[in-house]
Amino acid sequence: MKSKTLIASLFIAALPLFVFRVAAQHSEHPQGSMMSPDMMPQHQQMMSQHQELGGLIDQLSRSFAELENEKDSAVLKSKLAEHGALLK
Repeated sequence: MKSKTLIASLFIAALPLFVFRVAAQHSEHPQGSMMSPDMMPQHQQMMSQHQELGGLIDQLSRSFAELENEKDSAVLKSKLAEHGALLK
């Protein structure tokens, strides 16, 4: 019982130090979400790449769904060969 009390009291004593450290780190960062003008072209490029990647992932998902639903083995082999060529 004494060890539980000791652990709890040490935890309560250390908690304010942790909270103070987190608050100090938070105050170092500038407030607001203003982006510097130099970052705008880079941000726009990242967003366009993100949209392109999202489109490719959607296309890949649809293509895999078609492969899973394909029943004809000859058609399946040709589609798999096409996918293999795209991945190389």
